[in-house]
Amino acid sequence: MLTLLMSTLMMSTPALAEEPSVTEILADATKSALNVEVMVIHATTEHTKKDESIKHLLKYFANYKYTGYKLLKEHKSELNDKQDQSFTLPGELKMKVSILSHNDKQAKVLVKITDVKGTHNYLDSTITVPRNNNFMVAGPKYDGGILILPLSVKY
Repeated sequence: MLTLLMSTLMMSTPALAEEPSVTEILADATKSALNVEVMVIHATTEHTKKDESIKHLLKYFANYKYTGYKLLKEHKSELNDKQDQSFTLPGELKMKVSILSHNDKQAKVLVKITDVKGTHNYLDSTITVPRNNNFMVAGPKYDGGILILPLSVKY
């Protein structure tokens, strides 16, 4: 009788769901898509206007000789490892951003800037971007100033 009672109690007791471990949570984070954003900012000495939408970035430009900053465009993508996104930049340029790999601390990103025909390489570099952080690409020349390309990777 005791055996029957014990087996009945065990069958009627709901199993508790196990909480995922920190390792499992971090492993899931490395499988999900990364939010990649590239801003295209024109920096110039021709004026002192500063675009309000990039106010949070101005502290990073303090050492540049430029006095005016205007956001020209934003490019947003969701990319996984071994995926890339290309888009055009002002001045007949093309930028390609490739996620090579990432872990819970950082992402390895390949950044290429070429002319639109792909005949001239301006930049071909692998960078490491800390998780949920930015990397600034400054240059090329454009319209009496330069383009500044803050690249953020969030996940």
